Amino acid sequence: MVTFSQLILAVIGGGVLGELIRHLLIRYVFAQEQQALINSEVARKRIYAVEQIRLTCLELDSFEVLEYTHTDKLPKEFDIRDSTIYPSVLYTRETWMKYTKEFTRVKTEYGHWCDCEIGAWLLQLERYMISLTHFMGSKNLGHRTHDVGVMFIRDIQKWQRQFDEVLVEHLNGKSMKSETHYGKRWESEKAKREKQWLETTLYKVINNADDDITIMIKEVLEIE
Repeated sequence: MVTFSQLILAVIGGGVLGELIRHLLIRYVFAQEQQALINSEVARKRIYAVEQIRLTCLELDSFEVLEYTHTDKLPKEFDIRDSTIYPSVLYTRETWMKYTKEFTRVKTEYGHWCDCEIGAWLLQLERYMISLTHFMGSKNLGHRTHDVGVMFIRDIQKWQRQFDEVLVEHLNGKSMKSETHYGKRWESEKAKREKQWLETTLYKVINNADDDITIMIKEVLEIE
């Protein structure tokens, strides 16, 4: 198939002007081809980054079933078929620490390829994990990760599934652009995630909210 540039070259023919235009067209076509290659490589890296982030976050949606001794104290929404579930990453303190370390690595390695929306989600998820780790440490709950997982699985699954929808949207064609993680758009996205953080069960427990769920969790975990 004859390209547009090839057709122009054929029409121009010989002569000094023809050679000049030929030279300029060749440079233009080469520049366009190089830019296309660069754009393709950058797009590939962005897609790969989102894929790696998604694979890591999907681990949060894996759970274990626990025959829970405090089931009679739990609201019905905690129960599944007379059993109780907790995130697999909270199987032991070691599995939790291993996962949080891997999450931070993925965030650091791939987060800069993503836009402000994904970046803000990563930042807030990391904040949640740090807060949960500190909470377990301050309340001496490192040996009771199953119980902690039961209490906060709704937080974790809700955030993971909402974030997964964002990641899938990007993989399915939403603008896959890199953005600087500062400025008005960055602050706006962070504010959205901050609002969600204030609504989490973990935030309410840490800040001693006076509601039934917080009171029940403190009773089950035997903390003040």
